[in-house]
Amino acid sequence: MARLGIEHLSRVRAKKLSGGERQRVTVARALASQARLILADEPTSSLDAEAKIRVAKALRAAADNGALVIMATHDKDVAAFADRVFDIGQRTTR
Repeated sequence: MARLGIEHLSRVRAKKLSGGERQRVTVARALASQARLILADEPTSSLDAEAKIRVAKALRAAADNGALVIMATHDKDVAAFADRVFDIGQRTTR
């Protein structure tokens, strides 16, 4: 939770969280479970710039520690953290 800047949310009920807070809590739960596979659909779409980079770095760290992270995003800043990018709209890869 500290890595994502959400320590203060540890005792807040889910229904009282904003959309962005819920996204970060969901990512934190996946990271805490040490999942070997993380599927993330637009995990940064409702986040401000600082939170977006925190989530991207946390998912990058999970991948560096052996997890397979598959993420769909429209955000080029977030995609920059990936090992491979498939641009479906342009049908190109890098």
